[in-house]
Amino acid sequence: MAVKDKQERAMLSYGGILMTRLSKMLRSAAYAFKRVRLLTDLWRQLTKAAAPKCPITDRSGVCCYDAKARAEMIAEYIAEQFVPNPPATSPILQKCYAQVENRVRKFMDTVPPPSRRSIRNPSHTTQNSDASPQK
Repeated sequence: MAVKDKQERAMLSYGGILMTRLSKMLRSAAYAFKRVRLLTDLWRQLTKAAAPKCPITDRSGVCCYDAKARAEMIAEYIAEQFVPNPPATSPILQKCYAQVENRVRKFMDTVPPPSRRSIRNPSHTTQNSDASPQK
């Protein structure tokens, strides 16, 4: 029995040594894999070209690539779009209103020419078209 116990102990110690070496190899492989992955990610970041920015041009036609200059151009454009209308009492608008009123007055004063067709008003019909004639 002593021989069998020695063999089992040797196998267990050898298995333990193998498991220790295997776990060390796996840990080093995992570390190497992480390193390779980090290097791969770094390589992708360095080789990937930056997405081109759409240039915004100012009034003179100069392209603005700087973020601050682009923001200023957009702010100027929006400010131009939202300029308030002049007050209704301004002379320019009063002249425009007068022209519109004159055109409307002329249109309303003219009598339309008589039409050849007779115009039927459905509310004045005495007979219901859907009802069948009574005998």
